[in-house]
Amino acid sequence: MKPVQLEEEAKRDFFVELPDHDFYEAEVECRTGCPTRTDARGYLIETARGHYPEAYAISRATNPFASICGVVCGAPCETACRRGDVDQPLAITICSHVGFCSEGIPLLTPIVENVLAQHS
Repeated sequence: MKPVQLEEEAKRDFFVELPDHDFYEAEVECRTGCPTRTDARGYLIETARGHYPEAYAISRATNPFASICGVVCGAPCETACRRGDVDQPLAITICSHVGFCSEGIPLLTPIVENVLAQHS
């Protein structure tokens, strides 16, 4: 025979918290690893589908300087990529370059190229 618990005791023993949007966002580790919170998963999916304008729009959604940041970024998203637990992280930076170049967006503007040439 089970002991009878009071309703207050039962509430204390079982606490259920429903996950919200922030919980699910935190599960996408490549996004939380990115300082600008770029949806790397989203633009990788669109790049794989060949939807380069959509991929570029996703990468620009949180970062107006996405094309240059893709060149100078240390890729913390790749470090945080869960695929690294299986074998190797996805090459997120390379895929973003593919999307930008396919859209005709130069990774380095002539102004940046001149500055780099002067300092090398």
